[in-house]
Amino acid sequence: MDWLWKHKLVLVLGIVAVAYWFYNPADRFGYVRKGLIVYNRIPVAFFDCYIDPDGKLFLESDLSVPNNQNYWFEQHFSNYQNHTPNTAIPLYIGTGFDGAKQFHPNEEMLRKCRIRGFEPAIMSSGAAITRFNGLRQQQKKCALLLKLH
Repeated sequence: MDWLWKHKLVLVLGIVAVAYWFYNPADRFGYVRKGLIVYNRIPVAFFDCYIDPDGKLFLESDLSVPNNQNYWFEQHFSNYQNHTPNTAIPLYIGTGFDGAKQFHPNEEMLRKCRIRGFEPAIMSSGAAITRFNGLRQQQKKCALLLKLH
């Protein structure tokens, strides 16, 4: 018992680590706030992000800049092929928190997403995360492009 009193900091850090582990589930979002999210137990701050249908996390530069949207499409999105014909994979596009629409995907990009077998749905970042988590919990494929700031 003396050891516990002498090493209170270690005990508190252990309790915090266990709480963090259980509050932030694997393959889904746990803590979600504007500017900071935790996906698959990995904290993400300062960057926008994309999660492909296999659950891989890609950090993106500011998606409100059209060149960064093109980079996302060419470098990250285009690498995935939908192998289930006649079934569109949901692509949730979060445009920002607090009702602020800070990210406006252009129609040409959305059309290209549909051609590749995805069905884009544009909504607030909080709603996109909720839908993404729901499908992930059901073990269904979906993708997420998220504006954090």
